[in-house]
Amino acid sequence: MSAKGLTPKQRRFVDEYLVDLNATQAAIRAGYSRKNADVAGPRLLGNVGIADAVAKAKEARAERTEITQDRVVKELARLAFSDISHYTVDDLGRVKVNDDAPEDAMAAVASVKRRVSYDEDGEEAGVTTELKLWDKPSMLKLAGRHVGLFPDRVEVTGKDGKDLIPSDEDALRELLAVTAKPAAKPKGG
Repeated sequence: MSAKGLTPKQRRFVDEYLVDLNATQAAIRAGYSRKNADVAGPRLLGNVGIADAVAKAKEARAERTEITQDRVVKELARLAFSDISHYTVDDLGRVKVNDDAPEDAMAAVASVKRRVSYDEDGEEAGVTTELKLWDKPSMLKLAGRHVGLFPDRVEVTGKDGKDLIPSDEDALRELLAVTAKPAAKPKGG
């Protein structure tokens, strides 16, 4: 083991995991068996030393890139709570941010399309401006997930809150017996 307590292969797994946060693919790229990578990757992440190395590497990357959770959530909120009423289009078709808008309101603008139309003499006849904000429903969903409004996992139970799939062997045998009964033979056939 190296000074940090990980083998070179484990250290490579940590580095590869940070590429796309996919444990299976990281295990393959680190040299673990492709055949068992779907088991090896999650197992490696369960190793305390590897989990600690991943956490420290993520923290170091956040410092280097200045991408923090707070910064991401702040940007997400900016997009999720943007409001078209924060903008005005002047007579020349230019987009202006209103005085009552947040100071960073322009970050919520996905695109501005300005079209000038001309009459038959070639004179400017009018300006049309299309202002598009980033996809608000997607941003609200992500922000809602951050605060636990939309859980990633939904638990489903059967009647009276019991498990849908029996957990003990006897109940499983009973279920299999019911579903495995042969169909009745038609009379006279």
